[in-house]
Amino acid sequence: MSKNNEAAVTNDAVQQPNPEEAPVQENSTAYLMEYVPIKLFKDSRRYNKPLFVSVGDYSATIPRGSVQYVPRFIAQHIEECLEQDERTAKMIEALVEESETKYRQVG
Repeated sequence: MSKNNEAAVTNDAVQQPNPEEAPVQENSTAYLMEYVPIKLFKDSRRYNKPLFVSVGDYSATIPRGSVQYVPRFIAQHIEECLEQDERTAKMIEALVEESETKYRQVG
């Protein structure tokens, strides 16, 4: 192998892909089916049982407290559900605070 070829291989290995040149196919089937690690929170009360997830034809029971590998679309669905739970909790908190303030003003 010549020095030129070795240099080209080294440069290719070090060179980072440019996102503008090679757009990421985030919604492609292969991307969504790629297995990714997740770790679900576990405690001794409410969050101690495995999480059942069903999206389309795919369903899984995911143990809590250890790293598990699931398809990316399942991990994304779990993340979306957790984000929605957070937004709901904040909304409930704001509504409770608002009603307590009104109650103090009236009562």
